[in-house]
Amino acid sequence: MGFCLLGHTLERAANQPLDRLLEESIYNPLQLESTAIQHDIEIQPAAGYYRKGRGGGAATHSLKDRLSGSGGLVTSADDLAKFLIAQMEPGVLTAGVLKQLHSETQLPGGFNSGGALGWSVRMLE
Repeated sequence: MGFCLLGHTLERAANQPLDRLLEESIYNPLQLESTAIQHDIEIQPAAGYYRKGRGGGAATHSLKDRLSGSGGLVTSADDLAKFLIAQMEPGVLTAGVLKQLHSETQLPGGFNSGGALGWSVRMLE
């Protein structure tokens, strides 16, 4: 629900739909040509698969049922690779933005959340 609210807040602050905001700030700078929030028949999203114990086979996508800020984004394997490469070092995403994306969220009482902005964080000792 937090990402739903974040997406809605970003739309209100930017006074434009989230997909257009993402297009200007993420898709175009990273040259993501097969990534979108809205259903686009030309986009062939990477399919997830269930284990045999859960029936096996490819997972289906529910584009109309998801709220855009919380997982409505679909992409191809190539675009996902471009996005992950951009996470490795500053470029389109600045060092400050990468630090925010990868920093574990601190909870009240000094506890760590185990997650950053969309990423699970695990510290190895």
